[in-house]
Order: sequence, then structure tokens, then C-alpha cells
Amino acid sequence: MLEKICSPALLYLAFSMVQITVDLFKGQYQTSLLKFIIMIIFTAVLNILCMNGYTKFVWFIVIIPILMLTYISSILFYIFGIRPGKDTVNVQKKQRGGNRMRNGPGQGQQAPLPAPISSRGPAPAPGPTQAPTPYVPPASSSTPAPSAPVPPASSTAPAGTAPSTAPTR
Repeated sequence: MLEKICSPALLYLAFSMVQITVDLFKGQYQTSLLKFIIMIIFTAVLNILCMNGYTKFVWFIVIIPILMLTYISSILFYIFGIRPGKDTVNVQKKQRGGNRMRNGPGQGQQAPLPAPISSRGPAPAPGPTQAPTPYVPPASSSTPAPSAPVPPASSTAPAGTAPSTAPTR
């Protein structure tokens, strides 16, 4: 019977059996039964896809979760300082404020840390600011727009222009 199952479906079957075995040893019988039913259905679907020529797609479905599990586990081991095969966990404490002294150059001298930026002198002056422009609501179509005032006519015209024909008083 195992000869009729394609390689990716067989790999999925093996990983599922390992998970089911672990659940049985933990005493999680309902979980292991549910995983067994899902394993049978999913293995049948993968095998049907393989028989219809979608072998590369089935490999993709089977391999991607395994690769992601490996990648995420590696990142978590690195972040939390877990070293497989060792009984200890590396915990790094970050120093906060407290001691503001550090080793200076030569003979283990202590030199103060540089002052924070806020105490290095006055802050630079802010750039030029613009006064906010008042909000002008758009003119509605029902009311006419106000017309601009017309300047009064003058009796003297600038040089080089024709005199005004406006009546004078």
C-alpha cells in the first residue's frame, strides 16, 4: 500500500505519525484522534494531486511548513539564547542609566560618558514660521460672489495716457 503513495504525501504521513505518537505519550487522546483523521484525509488529497501531475505543487505544500518551522525555531533559539545540548540559557542584561562611568583609554582609567544632547548647549533656533491663513469657505451657487470695490476715478491721468471722459463736478 505504501508503494502507491507519492513521496511528498509519504513525507507528510511520516511527520504526522511522529506528532500523533507524541500526543499519545502526552495523554492527549482526543487531539491524536483528530490529527489521525486529518492525516488520512490530507494524505489522500496529496496523493490524488500527485496522480494528476501536480507533484511540484504537492512538494511545495509539504516542504514550506517544514522550512518555516525550522526558520522560526532557529530565530527563537537565537533571540532567547537557547543553545541545544546545553543546560543553561544565556541571559544578557541591558544596563540602564545607573552607572555613567566607562573604562577610559589606557591603565583602566574611568572617564565619564559624554553629556546628553540636551545639556550640550542651547537648542538651535527654530526656522521661520508662517502665520496660519484664515479659512475661507467656498462660495455657494445660491449666493453671488462679492464684487471687488471699484477705486474712485481721478481727474489727473498719468503721463502718456488719454484723459478720462468721466464727468467732473
